[in-house]
Amino acid sequence: MRGKLILFLVGVLLGAAPVGYQYWQVHQRVTAAESRAADLEGQLRTTRLQNQLAALIFEVQDQNFGRARELATNFFGDLGEAASLAQDPALNEQLEKTLSRRDELTADLASLSPQSVTKLREIHAAFPH
Repeated sequence: MRGKLILFLVGVLLGAAPVGYQYWQVHQRVTAAESRAADLEGQLRTTRLQNQLAALIFEVQDQNFGRARELATNFFGDLGEAASLAQDPALNEQLEKTLSRRDELTADLASLSPQSVTKLREIHAAFPH
């Protein structure tokens, strides 16, 4: 009786080993896919910010300061969110540096300063790609 129990347990363990290995492989793939998805979401956020900044520059160049202020509000709001979600410390630092210029640029847009476009181009050139 004891021998049959031992054989049964060995059979269960041998049968479970491949399933356990398959589970481990699937878990590794899911973890890699989740990491890749997080990276792509970060890249998408950065690309959207670049597009918002480009649209902001175009509006300032066209001297449409009302629309530019609206875009700037959206840009800096999204920038703050992206900075808080950034996993990469270097990216976070760059986003925070850009975010620190919010008051300066908002004041320039409110005063219809022609220097706004130059400052925005500087930000765009230094913006993470």
